[in-house]
Amino acid sequence: HLVVTVAPGNGKSTLAKYLTQVYRAAFARVEADEASVSALIDATDASLKRLSLDPPSSPRWPIRVDLATMAEVMGPDSAGPNLRRYLADQISLDSTVPVLQGTLDAWLKLWPSVVLLDGLDEVTHPALRQRVLNEITALLDRAEAIDADLFVIITTRPTGYTPLLPDRFEQLDLDFFTLAEARDYGRHVTAQRWSKDPDYQRSTLARFDAGRDTDARATPAAIAPTAAPAGPARQWSSAPIWPSRQPSPAAAPWQLSPARPAGLRL
Repeated sequence: HLVVTVAPGNGKSTLAKYLTQVYRAAFARVEADEASVSALIDATDASLKRLSLDPPSSPRWPIRVDLATMAEVMGPDSAGPNLRRYLADQISLDSTVPVLQGTLDAWLKLWPSVVLLDGLDEVTHPALRQRVLNEITALLDRAEAIDADLFVIITTRPTGYTPLLPDRFEQLDLDFFTLAEARDYGRHVTAQRWSKDPDYQRSTLARFDAGRDTDARATPAAIAPTAAPAGPARQWSSAPIWPSRQPSPAAAPWQLSPARPAGLRL
């Protein structure tokens, strides 16, 4: 399993969504019987090639979870759904039949899966954060008990992150772009984002060619704030430490809104 620490603006959620799409494309490839689905899979393959990456060697059924949203639904104690029940409820939203917790267990046992838990740092309430950590541990214990081939990826900012479960997780730290990578990324995102406005696209690309707009801007968010990123930052360094869609409910009595801590690069 992996924990990926990502500094502010470096594409934490973009990375989680991108990895979900990569695994989804690999999983759906065998039964892609619609032109639109095949086109999405081909586009995903093209993006991997641009990043000099291979597709997953083992197809896995992907699930991405926004941890802040999940924590609000769960609440700080056992009165709310556990993680497996929450996953089953979210899958039921896109299913023609209700998916029960036992059904999910059976599916995880049969199919290799990957669960991407996005934004641990955004669960700021202490009681909620502890509940989420307990539920992640319980999910791993359950997967081991039923001999499920489950891969878990957690994304978080490095600020306030304390390594846990070193026997189960490895930590990866997403690095900043070099200026050359920042310029290449900016050109790519601009070309994608403004493909239907060629005049604006040309003028913006010319600024990158002139070497402007890249001064000390080594994060995706700073390079192209008006463009939708098309892929994650590429440069990685590893460390051997441990390393939904459901609408948010009304604020509960226990729910606090502390200020989010500022980011800090490790």
